[in-house]
Amino acid sequence: MGADIHAWIEGKDKNGNWFVANPRYVDFANPTRIKDVDEFYIGRNYPLFSALGNVRNEHDIPFIQKNRGLPKDVTDITEGAAADWDLDGHSFGYVTAIELQDYFMSYINANDESIQLAAEAVKFLYYKLYNLAYEISDYEGNCLNVYDMRLVFWFDN
Repeated sequence: MGADIHAWIEGKDKNGNWFVANPRYVDFANPTRIKDVDEFYIGRNYPLFSALGNVRNEHDIPFIQKNRGLPKDVTDITEGAAADWDLDGHSFGYVTAIELQDYFMSYINANDESIQLAAEAVKFLYYKLYNLAYEISDYEGNCLNVYDMRLVFWFDN
């Protein structure tokens, strides 16, 4: 049995309030409708899990945080999704885009292959947030700043 991650991307609006920034998609069955927001799919990647929250860390991979918990100002949507996991969720935490960037820049050239794999996975995740930031814009063409984004997550077994 393996561990899975459940993730929500949050961004800060112009007024300093956090909102769920997960991608939303057109409903294929009804193209005039946008599907409800759902968790951000990351997939099973143990080097990434190790780097994000010291979960399944069998290779002593440096980690960004451990059991930081949900942010105090977490969005209602993310908080509700976390509550749905009740006792089955564990290792709740969050990381900022800045922390992701700092991590991969620090470890991308590590001598240890496991640490390099973790850094590559973190880099890939950072650039997913970076690209998403440019897709979230206002009518004046201003985009969400990647440094105003965070990934909130937890794991299950």
